[in-house]
Amino acid sequence: KQNMKTLNLNIDYKLVYPSTMEKPSDEDQEKANSELTRDYIEFAITYSHKEGLNSQYRRLYAGLRAKIDKAIEDKKYIIEIADSEIKFIKDALLDENTKFNATIAKYVIALEDAIVSL
Repeated sequence: KQNMKTLNLNIDYKLVYPSTMEKPSDEDQEKANSELTRDYIEFAITYSHKEGLNSQYRRLYAGLRAKIDKAIEDKKYIIEIADSEIKFIKDALLDENTKFNATIAKYVIALEDAIVSL
């Protein structure tokens, strides 16, 4: 059995809202942060595996994605994550092929820091 760690999907991305926009409620912000975490992880995995995922990685990602989706749906925003899943995400984020747009670099770094600290 693998070591399990806890990943808080509600990473504080320190999003800045225009003065013309109403700041979201804490509950809406938690959901938005968690959805950003999900989307950044998916983006990194997609770009680091440009040819697609082999059988092992498909299973790993499908299980990880199911946990993330359930946590967001249940408004818990926390998942138990195995070392193999951490390594999979970390490798994808740090892969030479994974290139994020400069405008979101500071947000992606917040995710990288959260994953690397596990």
